[in-house]
Amino acid sequence: MFRHSLIEVQVETTSSGQVIYFLEPFLRGGTLADHVRTRGLLKPDEVRHFGKQLASALIHMASLDLVHRDIKPENLMFDMDPSAPILVDFGLVRDLAAESLTQSHMARGPGTPFFAPPEQLNNEKELIDWRADQFTLGATLSMCAFGFHPYSEASDSDTDVVEKVARRDALASRFVAAAKASGLEALIRLVQPYPVLRHCFPDSLEKDWS
Repeated sequence: MFRHSLIEVQVETTSSGQVIYFLEPFLRGGTLADHVRTRGLLKPDEVRHFGKQLASALIHMASLDLVHRDIKPENLMFDMDPSAPILVDFGLVRDLAAESLTQSHMARGPGTPFFAPPEQLNNEKELIDWRADQFTLGATLSMCAFGFHPYSEASDSDTDVVEKVARRDALASRFVAAAKASGLEALIRLVQPYPVLRHCFPDSLEKDWS
């Protein structure tokens, strides 16, 4: 069963105003980024295992109208069990039931650009829902499985990749080939440039990783 790290959210009033803080456990197993650095790229079976657990997390968050907006290898941690990822860093979570705090005039929305979907990069707030997290999950698992971003051809820089995603260019041919060759076609749908091309319903996402 997938676990997240958020134990409690509290608001404290100080002389300077209100302060919101998150209570999270101490995790000793490092991040998914650490895991890949020390053990190498994830094997297809590991990707499927993590994909299934993380899909359940996205479905749970969607049921609460929440979008994490910053899933990446550094925000997936482990305690003592290296097979049980824990989602951390809820500082950018958007509550879809509340008014967006991101200014509409901003050229780029919040999140880590290299993993963000086009709708975040272009600050298209009306398009952001749980399918944005599908993109960041797909980009994260792809990086950890193949060592490159789904929109990255061999000669591309990180800046090139971000620009390609923002423009909604086609997926990199080497990514599509790698996903199909490894039996990880489920990743292809997660990182589609338009939300409507990703999973619209939770049972569809769950089925892809079952």
